[in-house]
Amino acid sequence: MPVHRVVMLMSVSILLAVGSDYNPLLVSRFEEWIHAALKTGIIRSMAGTGGVVHADWLRSSPPLRPR
Repeated sequence: MPVHRVVMLMSVSILLAVGSDYNPLLVSRFEEWIHAALKTGIIRSMAGTGGVVHADWLRSSPPLRPR
């Protein structure tokens, strides 16, 4: 069954809003790890927040999930 375009539009809008909400979390994690090194700070901050953002994406946007 195809997904209606309005549902897709709303899902993308929600995803963008959720992503912008997690930017402060990512920046604060980066500030915690920047003392090690720039590359290490980027990797560790992305690894720490990536799971949270991914879990929220799975919860909040069922139409965009692969079947």
